Formats: sequence, C-alpha cells, structure tokens
Amino acid sequence: MKYVHFHLSTEYCGTESDEYAKYSDDVKETEIDDDCYELAHSNAESFEYLCTGWHGENLADYIEEEKEQELNWYYDEALSNSYWEFITKEEYEEGIE
Repeated sequence: MKYVHFHLSTEYCGTESDEYAKYSDDVKETEIDDDCYELAHSNAESFEYLCTGWHGENLADYIEEEKEQELNWYYDEALSNSYWEFITKEEYEEGIE
C-alpha cells in the first residue's frame, strides 16, 4: 500500500485542510494528481465566498469578464497551493484519527 497526505489551501487564511488516502502499490502518480486536483477544487469551492462575498457582493462592481477572471485566478491559486506527498502507514493512521 501507498499512503498519501494531501495538503489543500487557497490564498485566504484559514482555508487549509488535510486529507489522507491509501492506494494500491501500483497506483500511478497521475491518478494521485487527479485526486489532488479534485480535492483542491472541492476545498476551494467551500471557501469561494471569501473571493466573491456571500451573495457576490465582493465582485458586484465587476463586469462579467472580470468576475470570471477573478474566479479563475482564485481557483488557479488554490490548485497551485495544494499538493500531496507520500507518507508512512503510521503517519496515515495518525492523520485519519
């Protein structure tokens, strides 16, 4: 088995999250990359209001193209701030407790 620790974050303070997973020994790193992408995107979605405001008020004065650019920036940053690493079985077990 291979054990993985995912470190997830956005540009905003307090949006850090840790996830743990185990994979078969023959897992391809591209599969783990894909999982990291999905987890990072999901984490970013849960904090999107920090970028947009609760009802979009942070972007209210933006034209649609600017809103789209701002959201693209937000998600790009969240994805670039998130990463994964292999860990030991003991670290995995400690992380899921």
